[in-house]
Amino acid sequence: RRINSPTNKGMKRDSSFESPTQSTTFLTGLKVRKVEGKEEEASEEAAGKVREVYDQLSDAMNDLDTKINRVLAKQEYEYLKAYGVYIQKKENEIKKLNERFNQCDPETG
Repeated sequence: RRINSPTNKGMKRDSSFESPTQSTTFLTGLKVRKVEGKEEEASEEAAGKVREVYDQLSDAMNDLDTKINRVLAKQEYEYLKAYGVYIQKKENEIKKLNERFNQCDPETG
């Protein structure tokens, strides 16, 4: 059975969703000038661009990791604080119920 997709409904296919093997891969997608005697220079320039983009991605991932950890720590703190308040309320309810029970129980009070 085929899944209904835009291509199955007669719509034009969006090339932005193609896999690297269908269009180009990351490294081969770089436009390298192939002029006599300058191929090596162009590939060094492309390698530099790859390193630069890699460094930018690494920095972004590190920043994202830090931000996610900060959000998780804040949520954990808020959850534990709210849980503490909930437990305190339940303890007070139990204490009041015990007091009422002791007042109504002819054997103990």
